Amino acid sequence: MANSAALVRLRKELKSIQADENPLYKFIGLEQDSMFLWSLWIFGPPGTAFEGGAFRCLVRFPSSYPMDPPSWQFLTPIFHPNVYFDGKVCVSVLQQPAQAQRSNGFWMPTLDVPGVCQSVLSLLSSPNPLDPANAEAATLVGAAFCV
Repeated sequence: MANSAALVRLRKELKSIQADENPLYKFIGLEQDSMFLWSLWIFGPPGTAFEGGAFRCLVRFPSSYPMDPPSWQFLTPIFHPNVYFDGKVCVSVLQQPAQAQRSNGFWMPTLDVPGVCQSVLSLLSSPNPLDPANAEAATLVGAAFCV
């Protein structure tokens, strides 16, 4: 059974992201007509290796949202140090405080979908090769920083 607080929050965020004019992300629609599954486009930030790219993403919200974070998965294949081979993203703002390796930057119920989009865009702009989900990509990014 869906949490009514989660549905209220998601409806509010849905209206917000549909009105958002940020050129680097765009709401596509609900997957399977579920308020808990959102499809988005993320566009590669200018000046990055991902510039010009369009990446379809799936955001899954738990019934306990916003107390617990959503999960983020790239459906479009992407070669990135902080993205697992199945497309799931390793970013601190999507982790609970107990799971986060740092004492800051973890999930807080005040974060919203546009804020998470910004975090994912930041990850595309500034990969973290020291906390890799994809070791091969991390090695290449780490080598690029040493040049």
